[in-house]
Amino acid sequence: MADMITPIENGQLIKNTTNTTSNQPAGGSLGKDAFLQLLVCQMQNQDPLQPQDNTEYIQQLATFSSLESLQNIEGAINNSQALNLAGKYVDITTTSSNGESSVVSGIVEYITMNEGKAYAVIDGSSYLAENITTVYDDEFLNKVMSENGN
Repeated sequence: MADMITPIENGQLIKNTTNTTSNQPAGGSLGKDAFLQLLVCQMQNQDPLQPQDNTEYIQQLATFSSLESLQNIEGAINNSQALNLAGKYVDITTTSSNGESSVVSGIVEYITMNEGKAYAVIDGSSYLAENITTVYDDEFLNKVMSENGN
């Protein structure tokens, strides 16, 4: 793990001004890195006269393993769902650097994976697949196109 563990002195966290990145995911929930940091901190600062029972550590490690497995499964499901979007007509909501939202529509040419995330390519441009807001059924599109005379 490349992250620094924040030291504790007299029951208070010691601020580290050199570490400006946060491992806390959006929404304020604890991730697996924060869980491991808490576990290590707990082990380092336990009372030597009343050490924690080994079964409690085993239970916490089992909880951590379950959390990590669920996160891996979630990522695999999201990526496999994205792979099925090739050839589909989709709407993707994008946000510009100044905060303005816009919708890009088109047929997904192919899906590419980069750093564990799926990207949909439309008209040669890559968009994060998790930003897809609508996927259109082929029969629905054919019906709409025939009604509009296209």
